[in-house]
Amino acid sequence: MTVATDEEDDYGGGGTLPEEDQDSSSLRSNHPRELRPTPSEMGCKQTTGHVVRDSMSKILERYHRCHYNLEDNKMDITQSVGLYQEVSRLKAKYESLLCSQRNMLGEDLGPLNMKQLEKIEKQLDKTLLQARHRKAELMLNRVEELRKKEQDLIEENGKLKSKLQWEVAGDPTSIPCNNLLKVSSDMNYLNLCDSEKLPFIAERSQDMNSLVVCFGEMLIDFVPTVSGVSLAEAPAFKKAPGGAPANVAVGITRLGGKSAFIGKVGEDDFGKMLSDILKQNNVDNSGVRFDHNARTALAFVTLRADGEREFLFFRHPSADMLLQESELDTDLIKRGKIFHYGSISLIAEPCRSTHLAAMKIAKSSGSLLSYDPNLRLPLWPSEEAAREEIMSIWDQADIIKISEDEITFLTGGDDPYDDNVVLTKLFHPNLTLLIVTEGSAGCRYYTKDFKGRVTGCKVKAVDTTGAGDAFVGGLLYCLASDQSIMQDENRLREALHFANACGALTVMERGAIPALPTKQAVLEFLANVTE
Repeated sequence: MTVATDEEDDYGGGGTLPEEDQDSSSLRSNHPRELRPTPSEMGCKQTTGHVVRDSMSKILERYHRCHYNLEDNKMDITQSVGLYQEVSRLKAKYESLLCSQRNMLGEDLGPLNMKQLEKIEKQLDKTLLQARHRKAELMLNRVEELRKKEQDLIEENGKLKSKLQWEVAGDPTSIPCNNLLKVSSDMNYLNLCDSEKLPFIAERSQDMNSLVVCFGEMLIDFVPTVSGVSLAEAPAFKKAPGGAPANVAVGITRLGGKSAFIGKVGEDDFGKMLSDILKQNNVDNSGVRFDHNARTALAFVTLRADGEREFLFFRHPSADMLLQESELDTDLIKRGKIFHYGSISLIAEPCRSTHLAAMKIAKSSGSLLSYDPNLRLPLWPSEEAAREEIMSIWDQADIIKISEDEITFLTGGDDPYDDNVVLTKLFHPNLTLLIVTEGSAGCRYYTKDFKGRVTGCKVKAVDTTGAGDAFVGGLLYCLASDQSIMQDENRLREALHFANACGALTVMERGAIPALPTKQAVLEFLANVTE
């Protein structure tokens, strides 16, 4: 594991700061004549500055020791927690020294000093993030070991009960199982020692209400086997299951979460295949309905040389457009902690009315409403119809994920990078979290209390199909276990960094669902990548 060293060239990799005599003249020249210190004052400040610089050099030495400790793959959980605490102490010490610098030299530290202090802060923050990822990875491995041990003991206990039932009189269920109790105790201890409760390591039990219900379309994507060609030029196509809400549902279960899908497919081979794929990926498919008269939707997706997509849809009409309100599994909707949907199901009746009814059921049962418009203009009768329908349910959502192109479209051409545009035209009073995705550049986040940006993960894109859905799946996976993440900026940034990694891994393979990553793959990726 390595920590990013983009800034090390300025340090020479050694962690030492410039000599004192390089600094005093530049600092003096930055002050107006009437504010320049006297020679005696300057001598005092030089002495104090030397002491502070020595302290900062020691901080850098401790930081580099911390950096090398991260590379020890044999480090256990206790050492990992100690590493996290050490980095926290370093950061607190840095802030104290920054205050000392300001008290000594005034508010103007000079550009050279300020740049060095900012780089120290950035490196310490990166080390903290690496420590948390390492801790998460270690704890995940420990949890898997305990689960396997528990399962082995359960199987052994079952065999013993069966044997004793035949050989010993009495109630076999009264047989004690101390080993199982010990495993349960170990699991509880492990949860308690995870004081940070990182969102991507939070454990979900089968009894915990963390279900995400995804509503909408599921279809077959036909993707050319080579990139950068038109549909007519493609030598062959690879079929892959797709559809944004279905992608999100599978993305959540791949990460270890719980999800369900509600939608309609044709009673044809493609429809049966899609339903089976949901089941194979541990998605609850009890809400899937089959239409006897309409076919499963198909989409041909061309991949340009830059990895971006162009679509050709076959839906005239397709089964997903014909879902009736009477076919909704209302009990399944009510069980969801989050209800996620897009805008394609708003295009035509009867699915539009069914979509609105499902949202109402989810909202009344206390579910958070998650909305990704997922604009596909070729499917809409007109741009005006698309804009009107997408915005018709905008104010009901608690969480919205939107892309830069969708901001431009919905605002009539406004700058998608202008925070004022986002806050005045798209952020509504009932909204808890608004996310703007920027592809490989990362994402921006907006809440009622704070806003910011999380940089993306640089990878070589092969196919961007499903990248946004993987991002949404990663985010909802985190939020389903703990919605308070949205009120804590630091934890929200961690969840978004995790979601960015999910999207980055997806673009490295062709197809949507086949490329969605597992939690282990994301953690391994994050352990070797820097913001």
